[in-house]
Amino acid sequence: MIIEGFYDPIRKYFYVQAKVYLGGKPYAVNLMVDTGASVTALLDRDALRIFGNKLSKLKESRKGLVGIGGFADTYYVENVKIELIDSKNPELKYTITLNKLYVVTHHKHFRGEEWKKVSQLPSILGRDILFKASKIIFDFSTTPPKLKIEFPQKKTTTVNTYTKPMRNQQYLHITL
Repeated sequence: MIIEGFYDPIRKYFYVQAKVYLGGKPYAVNLMVDTGASVTALLDRDALRIFGNKLSKLKESRKGLVGIGGFADTYYVENVKIELIDSKNPELKYTITLNKLYVVTHHKHFRGEEWKKVSQLPSILGRDILFKASKIIFDFSTTPPKLKIEFPQKKTTTVNTYTKPMRNQQYLHITL
């Protein structure tokens, strides 16, 4: 299965459209593809939009994350379903459940102009998901450049059970 992302020519980032399911409710998020990030994380703009003043009720992470925004407060949400959505065909989706989705905020550490810049950092698609792909293609030969992430087909096993009546009220069960 191939999920196509999109390119932002102003910021020069590749993104993948996603839905993050929290408490059964879907939230649309654009995740910047970051091959240098070890984990997928919601950053300030999406974190504040989704959690608002409930950020302090999230579980605090012992694993601090440091990136281009500097040190940050790091929280996590467990067992989060994420759908990566193809930018050309929104019906095409790759679904994954993360044991931990990190939520990273800088709002306690920055004010004024610094905060305006840091709060615009996009949420990131990290290696915890990217390493599940069999192939990632950044194609700069086209305008705009293209991103394709190929995930292996998920194996599904169909089990068929047949019940056949036999003599004396006994039944034969066959599972294929």
